[in-house]
Amino acid sequence: MSDIEETRLLAAFRSLDADRKAATLRAVELQAQMDQAKANLRAKPVVISPTEVIEADLIDKLALAISTHLKPQPIPLSVDLWDIATIAAFLKRDPQVVRERMACTPSFPKAIRLPTKNGRAQPLYKAKEVMEWTERFRDKN
Repeated sequence: MSDIEETRLLAAFRSLDADRKAATLRAVELQAQMDQAKANLRAKPVVISPTEVIEADLIDKLALAISTHLKPQPIPLSVDLWDIATIAAFLKRDPQVVRERMACTPSFPKAIRLPTKNGRAQPLYKAKEVMEWTERFRDKN
């Protein structure tokens, strides 16, 4: 290697070393600025005007009213009444199978038939009783 090449390589190395040191120094300065900004944010008290509090309260009340009207409150399973289609969905069976093969067995819960103008309505079953009936068939392993 010639003296000129060696001098050029040495100069390039020194230049790279100087750039690395400058970049490190800049990174340290940026980190210090970020830390100071975070400290300033923590030190500033959050001030909310009374109108902002009232607006937030109104927004919460409005959101509650809307959600109440959009989705009906679920009926507890202890008092809910299921029709054949709901029982079929619960048992993952066809409604016709439930009606013709399961609901007619002696052990199946007794139907509730509410009165209507034209006689009796479709059979309804207590959800809790249907779920208890299905639990009787759990394997005893």
